[in-house]
Amino acid sequence: MVIAKLMINNILQLGCVSEGNEILLLNDGDRQFYLMRKAILKATKTVWLETYIYQSDKIGQYILDALIEVAKRGCQVIVLYDDFGSNKLNNNFLKPLVDIGVKVFVFNPILSLKRNRSALCRDHRKILIIDNYIGFCGGINIAQDYADIILGNGYFRDTLIRLKGSCVCFLSNLFLYSLKETVDSKDVLYIHQRYSIYNGSFVQVLGSNKSKNLYSIQHAIEIALYKSVKYCYLTSPYFLPHYNLYKAIISAAQRGVDVRILSAGLSDILCMRNASQYIYLILLQYGVRIFEMFKKTLHAKTITIDGYYSFVGSYNLDYWSAMRNLEINVFIANYHIAHELKKHFFQDLKYSNEVMLDNLNKQSILQRFCNWCSYSLMRI
Repeated sequence: MVIAKLMINNILQLGCVSEGNEILLLNDGDRQFYLMRKAILKATKTVWLETYIYQSDKIGQYILDALIEVAKRGCQVIVLYDDFGSNKLNNNFLKPLVDIGVKVFVFNPILSLKRNRSALCRDHRKILIIDNYIGFCGGINIAQDYADIILGNGYFRDTLIRLKGSCVCFLSNLFLYSLKETVDSKDVLYIHQRYSIYNGSFVQVLGSNKSKNLYSIQHAIEIALYKSVKYCYLTSPYFLPHYNLYKAIISAAQRGVDVRILSAGLSDILCMRNASQYIYLILLQYGVRIFEMFKKTLHAKTITIDGYYSFVGSYNLDYWSAMRNLEINVFIANYHIAHELKKHFFQDLKYSNEVMLDNLNKQSILQRFCNWCSYSLMRI
């Protein structure tokens, strides 16, 4: 109990804390998009969408049709997407929104001549906010790869949370910070009004943005690992931890904490798995258990610790999320959510293979060299 209070007190210092929240954890791609669209269609005032990838496919159209409908009713609709992540987006796909007065913004255009940040800095956040009362965030982008077989193709296995209540105010403000950076304006107002739910849960909205010296996600995860007692189950499709996170993982394992990492065996970034295996060799020697999923391409980014603490968001445990991208994570102190995430973790392990130290030691010199090259490349 003393350690639990210390963890909460240390993380509280990072700000954006609220109680009075309702949380729904979602890991079914079709249901995720169905509930997002349903919430959009019920909007009465505002719909704000921020995403890394928006694709011109049937899920893109599924969400676009809902945005058009509420915009025609007079709701304020704002769409912000990343230029690199959405490089396959048809230039005319969102034109129906623009034609009815919807503001559509592109973060950090690749070909821009006026650049105030590195081209490697990307907006990797995934946020949907309706009426400053309902919010969604997690790993899913607006593309059919993230839906299951009814609405999409079931390519990715991902996690999303729906939030209602006080914490959505902080989601809104993080969105507005992204918007302010995109339009380079000082005129963006911030949200202060909150809607609490009686007997709701503790939620903390955390951001990462190196250009603004914001490292709340990194600090919160490191604190949680250092204060962990029983177990830490970490899910990240791209696993290449920065130095402080690497130390925190090893520290937990050395204290006897059950540390398990689930990453992607089928990766959409080809050299990432090789880079991860370079790190696996060291972590396995400290007693960390590592698994790779092969049934689907893993894309969920979650952490559950000691049966009470959880993180869900867009943040990968890699250098790009830690040092370059705009990211969002939600820290939750809730028994039911933590145990539901633990249940999801062990369900995913059924479709995964454990990485064994003996097998890595048997890799050829050429394979080890490739792993080192990938590790060096992915840390740039």
